[in-house]
Amino acid sequence: MKMTVVSLDSFDLPRAGCTTHVASLLMIHLHKKGFEVQDFPRLVRLNPSVPWKTRGNASIAFEVNGEPQEVFEESKHFLRDFMQRVRRGAIAVSEGWLSRDFYLKAVERVVDPRDVKLIVQEKGVLWEGSERALVGALASMSTTLSDVPNFEMLAYRDPDASGRRKCYFHPLFEMLHDHLYPLVHESSGPIICPRGDDPVLYGIRGRNTAAIVSLAKLIVGERPSMAVIFRTNQHSYDPRELEEMYTYDFGKKRVKITEEEIVEIGEDVKLNDYMLFKETGLTKLLRRFMRYNRILLDMEINVINKPNVKSISKMKITRGILVNERAPRCPRCGAPMVSMGRRTLTRRCKRCGYRAMALRKLEIVDMSEVELFPVEGRKLHLEGPYRGTIEKMRRFLCKRLEPGCAVAYGFAHHGL
Repeated sequence: MKMTVVSLDSFDLPRAGCTTHVASLLMIHLHKKGFEVQDFPRLVRLNPSVPWKTRGNASIAFEVNGEPQEVFEESKHFLRDFMQRVRRGAIAVSEGWLSRDFYLKAVERVVDPRDVKLIVQEKGVLWEGSERALVGALASMSTTLSDVPNFEMLAYRDPDASGRRKCYFHPLFEMLHDHLYPLVHESSGPIICPRGDDPVLYGIRGRNTAAIVSLAKLIVGERPSMAVIFRTNQHSYDPRELEEMYTYDFGKKRVKITEEEIVEIGEDVKLNDYMLFKETGLTKLLRRFMRYNRILLDMEINVINKPNVKSISKMKITRGILVNERAPRCPRCGAPMVSMGRRTLTRRCKRCGYRAMALRKLEIVDMSEVELFPVEGRKLHLEGPYRGTIEKMRRFLCKRLEPGCAVAYGFAHHGL
């Protein structure tokens, strides 16, 4: 039996629907028709710079047993109504996964649909729908397991449910969330329940499926109609350094910043030619830097390159020094001592008049190897430190290691 990959993109509606929900329904349909789904489906976040991105900015790919042509025809038949309502969506089916190079290009650059057609012809990909959405569909079809190191569990509302979501949390929810970090991350109560009209009830992100399901058991209120766990590149992608950045590119740049190049513009901060916006939560830190007399920062920054602004989505200070020169204090009364002229080291106390030779005190802060991400809920879908292999954190989990078990922290977690 052949291994066939199915991928979808851009099935979001302006005020409802989402690609992950449509893909989940398609997987259930294919399973009923005898096409068994293999492994977790992959949820792949795409280039955050492009203006035509969907709300979730993600495409879905999954693997099934079956002949590509049969899977394609069955998928088309199931998606017929969705394709009529969402005219910009696309589905693609291929025998096996494609080259990883296209995935990297789709996340960091703007891909010409004409280049996509060449790949479709070379690899024999079956597809239908929008050419622009086909780019995203092929991107998720080009990932490897190392590209999707994290998991996200999405629970969906009952189709008959209406009105505001009823997301309530057990009193132990936040404690368990904190104890499970980083096996569960970016999933505190205020941010996991969306506010739009899409069918998602809540989404929990992490690096361990048992830990994710454990946390989900502490969400009460509205009962989900179904839940699906995806492999994802969310909060794990580190873009490559781009020598030349064009409009709508997403990449990394190396810059040197001095005190003269940090400028406040309203509530935002400008670093050289790049903007750091208030919403990231990082502008407060930069304002603290501005209190120092001398600043020298060697930085790697992730840049979203829009037509009128280059914005910073993440910073890493590879080498940094902050220097502050402070006037010495009077040994008698503690008041600051001021200089008596350029040609002398003698200083005089402002308060009591005491004179003495004294040098300015230097306050030096080493800021080397500091990685700075926006606050929770303000990160890009792609960015975060949760990449690579998981460290030995088995101590956080229940010894039974069953999906659905919470951690053993003194309470009867199997009885929750």
